[in-house]
Formats: sequence, structure tokens, C-alpha cells
Amino acid sequence: MTRRKPKKDASITIHMPTDHKEQLSSLAEMLRAGQGASEYVYENLIKPHLQQLKAETKIKQRIFGLTENHKNDEQFTDLSGRNDLTDNKKA
Repeated sequence: MTRRKPKKDASITIHMPTDHKEQLSSLAEMLRAGQGASEYVYENLIKPHLQQLKAETKIKQRIFGLTENHKNDEQFTDLSGRNDLTDNKKA
């Protein structure tokens, strides 16, 4: 029985050039001691961006009236309307 090696931690900055990763690490250290480059990227770049996308999506849904329930209602009314038209054409 062979023993497996433990998996390495997934890192956002794993494929990043070393100089960029070092810059991010120094920025992270300035903000909070012990914070790594990946944690800095996630907390300061990715998380705010995801929150902004979520907010923008909510705004667009309100402007255009695109809620999930509303979309489903539109699909049902479209289908029922088509059935009425096809029935009229057959008659």
C-alpha cells in the first residue's frame, strides 16, 4: 500500500510571477501581519468585485423587472398565448 502525499493548499497566486506575488505579500503585511498574498487578493480584490457584481445584478433586475418568478410567469404566459394562436389557426 503506497502512501499518498498530502495535497497542497490551493493558492490564488500560485501561477503569478514572483515579483508580483512579493508585491502583494508586502501589501498584505502592511494591512495585517501574517496575511498572505492570496488572502490579500481574495479579501481586497475578489470579494469586493463579487459584491459589486451582485449589487449591479440586483439593480439590473429591478430596472428591467427580471426576477426569477417574473421570468417563469412570462414563459407560461408566452406558452399559453402561443397555444391560443395555434388553436385559432387550426380552426
